Amino acid sequence: MIRAHKPFDGKRFIGDTSKNIVHDTLLEKEHIIGQCKIDEIKEECIRTFSLDTLERAKKEGYKPCKYCLFLKQSV
Repeated sequence: MIRAHKPFDGKRFIGDTSKNIVHDTLLEKEHIIGQCKIDEIKEECIRTFSLDTLERAKKEGYKPCKYCLFLKQSV
C-alpha cells in the first residue's frame, strides 16, 4: 500500500538504511509470518529514491526484501 504521508511521500520503493533492504509498497505481504516490516522502519532509517525504481535502489546497495520482492532477488 503506497503511503502518501511523510516520510514515504507516495514513493513505491522504500529503503531501510539500518538493514540495506528495499521494499515494494505495491507488493507488500502483510499476511505472511515474518512479513514485510515497512511500518516498523524507524523514521530516521527510511530512504526513498529520487528515481523510484528497484534498479535505482539496487545500484545504491539495497537488497530486495525476501517477502515483497522475492521474485526479484537475483534480477
